[in-house]
Amino acid sequence: MGIRDVVGGAEVNRLRTFPEVAEFARVTDHLTPPLASGLQRRLENEFTPAAGRGICQRAGEAVALELIRQNGEALGFNAFIFRSQPWRKRLRTGLERLAAHCSDWFGSEVSVRSDEDCLIWHVANCPWCWQRHAENAICTFFTGFVVGYLGFASGGRFFRVNETTCCGSGGESCEFEIIKRPLE
Repeated sequence: MGIRDVVGGAEVNRLRTFPEVAEFARVTDHLTPPLASGLQRRLENEFTPAAGRGICQRAGEAVALELIRQNGEALGFNAFIFRSQPWRKRLRTGLERLAAHCSDWFGSEVSVRSDEDCLIWHVANCPWCWQRHAENAICTFFTGFVVGYLGFASGGRFFRVNETTCCGSGGESCEFEIIKRPLE
């Protein structure tokens, strides 16, 4: 399911006219917080907050899969040693590699840690909620990004990913809890 399926063909054409969308599409080395936050704010204003965040989540999934397609070799995702790992091990290994890549791309400190039931995707200085204030967590791009990778690494399984703290709603960082057990 793509963005066209979510908002419709006419709305996709309208999205293409937004300067923020065109600029986001051209980013190849570093995504600035004003661009990321501004893009999400624009989508929320144009489509309602819930719809704008849904579009950002779907965009995050698409960006993760495109990043894997374009940089899978450099990230080691195409290597036999990675592909032959059990999918549960690939989840953590790949998330750590993506965290390092995202730290460079977003200019934020991104890391992964684990506890018994969950993996935690941690983002310090999140660009998506930069200078934003909300009652609830709003960084749906990263939720989608993580979901997109998890589907790839696990052979299509779906995992529950919840943003548990958000800079935009008063947290010191943004954290995403990934339940290690896939939804069946």
